Amino acid sequence: QMCIRDRYQRRVHGEGISGCKDFDGEDLEYDARNKYLKQQQKEWLKQQMLEKESKKHAEKEEENAYATQTLELNRMRGMLQDDFSTKKTEIKNSVKDENLVLAQETVSYTHLTLPTIYSV
Repeated sequence: QMCIRDRYQRRVHGEGISGCKDFDGEDLEYDARNKYLKQQQKEWLKQQMLEKESKKHAEKEEENAYATQTLELNRMRGMLQDDFSTKKTEIKNSVKDENLVLAQETVSYTHLTLPTIYSV
């Protein structure tokens, strides 16, 4: 076994485990770094996919809520329009009935007053 002091001295002097010198520009951590970067890229990609899916789901929910709201508003508008039409018809019928009553009163009034006017 190699003691910690020996390991430290080898690192300081740039010697590898086999006693060979490490050369400047030599990338001994290349494989580990590439593996880490690929793993990190994979995680970012998964995260982006989840975010995209979540955004798509939220947009779909918003569209459904808008469609539901529009249908409900159209239903309410239809009900109000029907109610308005019914009341308008009732008012027209009421005015018509009142006009008939007034016409009958006018006719009966003229029958009562006509003979007296011509008899003088």
